[in-house]
Amino acid sequence: MNDVRPVILSGGSGTRLWPKSLESKPKQFLDLLGSGTLYEKTLSRVMAIPGSTRPLAVTGARYLSETQAGAGDLAVDVVLEPQGRNTAAAIVAAALLIPSEHLMVVTPSDHLVVDQDAFVAAVSEAIALARKGGIGTLGVVPDHAETGFGYIQKGEPRNGGYAIQRFVEKPESDVAAELANDSEYLWNAGIFIGTAGRILAEARAYCPDIVAGVEAAIPRDVGSVVRLTDDFLDVPAQPFDKAVMEKTRDGFVVPLDAGWTDVGSWKSVWAASQKDDAGNAVMGRVVVGDVNGSYINASSRPVIVIGLDNVAVVETEDGVLVTTLDRSQELRKLADRLKDRDSGESAG
Repeated sequence: MNDVRPVILSGGSGTRLWPKSLESKPKQFLDLLGSGTLYEKTLSRVMAIPGSTRPLAVTGARYLSETQAGAGDLAVDVVLEPQGRNTAAAIVAAALLIPSEHLMVVTPSDHLVVDQDAFVAAVSEAIALARKGGIGTLGVVPDHAETGFGYIQKGEPRNGGYAIQRFVEKPESDVAAELANDSEYLWNAGIFIGTAGRILAEARAYCPDIVAGVEAAIPRDVGSVVRLTDDFLDVPAQPFDKAVMEKTRDGFVVPLDAGWTDVGSWKSVWAASQKDDAGNAVMGRVVVGDVNGSYINASSRPVIVIGLDNVAVVETEDGVLVTTLDRSQELRKLADRLKDRDSGESAG
């Protein structure tokens, strides 16, 4: 039964992987690992789910050409947001446009999964539960302490999955170490599964203002490309986790152990890349001397790195980044300051 509708969330400002990823071309449309863009990999992964049919991508109005080109010969419906309003609004828009009985598998477009078979198996478990009326998410089995992710505590077992006991905000390092070593906790990957009708019903119950705002923004005539009107700008910006999943009484989580990463920092790009005997991942016209465990990427000019360990050096025509890998998570704030400065605003 071909009633599984992959929904690809493809927004994002691109600052966590500056200077490669920019607001004009965020990371999902980049080939960071030399094997295709993250968006292309996401489409390939979700179309491997049994029963998958025409996917729907929710993205910014400026990314229509990249979204269509990245799909190749695959027919993709596209919802264009005039401005991102977080994941609740994006998912509600998809649910309003998809037949109520169809199964939605909602996933970000900029994540990486090493073991596709394990991913498909976990999603299939979640689909089976969702067909019984639940609304679920995949929780990644942690392999290290991570302060950049939220966590989900498993509750009672539920036919291949678990009831959701609670969501935990991104923790401090000491709490993250405890949670990562506790088998009851999983990383929140932002992947959701449920029928369009059930997702919409839960959203109407717990965030009716978001549903009403999105309904007002859907044009009267819709086709394969839906341009949301400027009414969308007034929709409250909330993540789907907070707007719905933390409130529903029928939520469930299915563990995912498939080599998942959100590719959210240069350290995670380095971890996912092929490396030489010194642990270096090198792309472009790069020469290194006495360098270990580092990521060096040159796009437009030669780059030489000498005598450094555990660093990221990324060069493009738009800028140059030099940081230790362990501090690459701090990049977003500084990139935002640079953007403010370039736009003539005070950087603070």
